Formats: sequence, structure tokens, C-alpha cells
Amino acid sequence: NIYVIEKENSKIWRYQGVKGGFLEKEEWLGEGVVPDFTSEQAMAIDSSIWTLSSGEISNYSQGVATNFSLKGVKNSIDNAIDLYVDAESAYLYVLDPQNKRVVVINKDGQYKGEYITDRLTNAKDFVVDEETKKIIFLSEGKLYSLELQH
Repeated sequence: NIYVIEKENSKIWRYQGVKGGFLEKEEWLGEGVVPDFTSEQAMAIDSSIWTLSSGEISNYSQGVATNFSLKGVKNSIDNAIDLYVDAESAYLYVLDPQNKRVVVINKDGQYKGEYITDRLTNAKDFVVDEETKKIIFLSEGKLYSLELQH
């Protein structure tokens, strides 16, 4: 499946994958679920959809918002620009270049730790591979990596 956020109308569209292509788009959010995606900065998908907007992380499962909230995060993530999660990852990762860090949060919202380096100041994008224990990020046209130690 492919999922697309339509910011202007605050919708999530799902294009269901079928042999040879995709079906027509369909609304993924449940009836009566009306979030505000107008300032959405990032989306990541594991078995649910995670969104980042103005330092707020939201989680949607089966078309409905969950009761997700951050707990114990040091300093705010108001200036975070991206997040990462995939179907195999145990944690949610948040890229916060202004604070030169990647914040690690478990999927219940509890702060786990953070990785800090000056090279993250200009980071634009990142991925995490928990199997190889690496954070790989793009900064000033170069790829860098950090070793996961949590």
C-alpha cells in the first residue's frame, strides 16, 4: 500500500496495492476523525501511521488516533523536522537538528535516549537500521553514521 497525506484537506489517502499496480485512492482515516495536517512535516509507517507537526507526534492505528504522548523527553522537540520508524524497529526516532540530536522514544512514548553530534546541525534526512545498529543521516550533501548504543 501507499499512503499519502493531503495537508490542505487534512486527509490520509491509501492506494491499496494489487497485482500489477494500485487501486484508486480511498480515505484511510475513520469516520469522524478530523486531524489538522496543515503543518505536517513528516510521516512514517510501521503497523500504524506516525506524523510530526510543530514538535507534536501523533499516531494513527486502523484509521483512528491513538492516545500517544511523549514522556520524559529532555528539552522539547518543537523544532524537530523528521521522524523514522519501520515495521521491524522497536523504537521511534526523531531528528532535531536545532538541538543537534536524534531522540529515541519507545512506541509507548517513553524517552529512551538521544544521540548528539554537531554534524546533525544541518541534517536534512535520516534512516535507522536497528539490525546493523546505525543511524545514517544526510548533512551538507554527505552521508554520516552514528552507532546505536541503546
